[in-house]
Amino acid sequence: GAPVTVKFGRSVGSQAVVINGNFHWSSTKDYADLVATSRYVTPAKTPADKEKEKLKDLPYTYGESSTRKTYFSEGLKKLGLPRGAETDVGKLLNVEIDEAKEKKNAGFDHDAVLAALEPVERLAAYTVRFEGKVFGVLRIPNYSPEDGFGAALNELRWLGHMAGILQHSTDGLIIDQLSNGGGFVYEFSQFVRLFASQGEIATSKMDVKLSETFFQSHGETVDPENDSENPVEGLKRNFARMKLEEGAMQKMREAFARGEKWSGPVSFLGGSSEMIPNEMGSVVGLPGKVYSKPVLLLNDGRSASGGDFMPAAMQAAKRATVMGETSMGLGGPVYRSQESMPGSEMFMRCTMGYCERADGLPIENLGVVPDVHRPVVIEDVKNGFAAYAHDVLYSAFMLVGGADNASIDQQLGAELRNRANAVHPVVAMPELTLATKLLADFHAGLKSELSAHQQSVQYEVLFAHLAKIEVTKLTADDWHKLEIPLPAALTERDVLLGSLTDRASVLARLVELKNVPAFRSDAGLMKLITTMHTGLSGLGEARFNGCLALLTKRAM
Repeated sequence: GAPVTVKFGRSVGSQAVVINGNFHWSSTKDYADLVATSRYVTPAKTPADKEKEKLKDLPYTYGESSTRKTYFSEGLKKLGLPRGAETDVGKLLNVEIDEAKEKKNAGFDHDAVLAALEPVERLAAYTVRFEGKVFGVLRIPNYSPEDGFGAALNELRWLGHMAGILQHSTDGLIIDQLSNGGGFVYEFSQFVRLFASQGEIATSKMDVKLSETFFQSHGETVDPENDSENPVEGLKRNFARMKLEEGAMQKMREAFARGEKWSGPVSFLGGSSEMIPNEMGSVVGLPGKVYSKPVLLLNDGRSASGGDFMPAAMQAAKRATVMGETSMGLGGPVYRSQESMPGSEMFMRCTMGYCERADGLPIENLGVVPDVHRPVVIEDVKNGFAAYAHDVLYSAFMLVGGADNASIDQQLGAELRNRANAVHPVVAMPELTLATKLLADFHAGLKSELSAHQQSVQYEVLFAHLAKIEVTKLTADDWHKLEIPLPAALTERDVLLGSLTDRASVLARLVELKNVPAFRSDAGLMKLITTMHTGLSGLGEARFNGCLALLTKRAM
């Protein structure tokens, strides 16, 4: 949480230059407050945690990059959209793929395109109905699946098929590229092709820093993993390496021999990533797999490299409205880890060239400045990003309605200022005070020694107070105090109940527990089950509307 200053040193000619970089996200006090009040600010995840993340079981932590969940997807859960407003089309496509494979293996007629695909779990694809419009959402954590380049090719085919589905079922598309750490050049350049609905999209060109390392890593005959005569320390095979046109490569060698340091502009991020002098990289649409409707692209300061290049190409081509924060500004491809201090354990990645967008702007250090500014503020982290998710959906709604970027940015900015300046009157609510005190006792474990019968009495008192609270007068901070714990007397005997966090699932499980012999034979447990079911049912949806009060996994 504390500000940090880092000094960077570099030589410019014969002169040494020191650059100070100041990094801060919030004050130490704010950070401590967030840790205490928000479920989204937690310690860094362990390798075991990240394995769970693949199974989508791990809660989202704000600040992590390249995860399937984002603060936009978390905020959607808190909006309380009507049942059926969201549809997981990614899951539906994966089911179709599995069915096509089964038919193929059984010798029945099948969809050959689907049967050739593998299901994709790493990405997310779903639709959201909002204000009478349907928006598709594609979540791209990064462009480097852990299973390698083969997985990247499968993802591209999967995304191509998904683009066709969304083209015919949505009014607009939201690309959730928040905290995208980049990856294979080939994958994100091919991804851009899905949106080239109005002809060719110019991507970028690059000025390459000429060096022996550059020529070694891109030589036609050099295998950097097995070349014993000219080893390049730490260099690994990298599918992001460019394929160089041989004539251009020879001219670069000649220029380097003359003492020149830079190649001059060469194309970059084309369909085959070929580097050709004085040309801009470009991509063309994939026939039958192009999304032509309005696109809102979510980006932030944790997006880098490919997370810079993809939105840069889309923005420069005016093919997407970029919303969020300025991306990191890693504006060139990198060598793999090069030995930077002989005899030490320090390695670094070196930028091998500086890229320029089709509109002439650099990417390095500048990043992609959003068309619609929407930073994440501390209040977003406290209320579960519900306001952020609403702002995204409303911006998409304005976009498909024909509003230009400046109008959307102006309207959203006014709304943010109104929220920041809003005065929330302090309302004297005895019921809130009593309910908060009761919950504090529960959360502190003060009632843990009570019998099931005694706990049921305490819950009856709690639900009675909650039912009297005027929900329209509560602030987000008030709602955060009203998290209702499930009693340990039940969760310790039923693992499934302890894993549930939404009201509907808890109610359904409580009904099932009434028919379990071990519970039916215990009068105290039966009373507690009945009390919980009656109390939760009686409160109504208003008190459990997404961003408001939530059941928690913390058993008391």
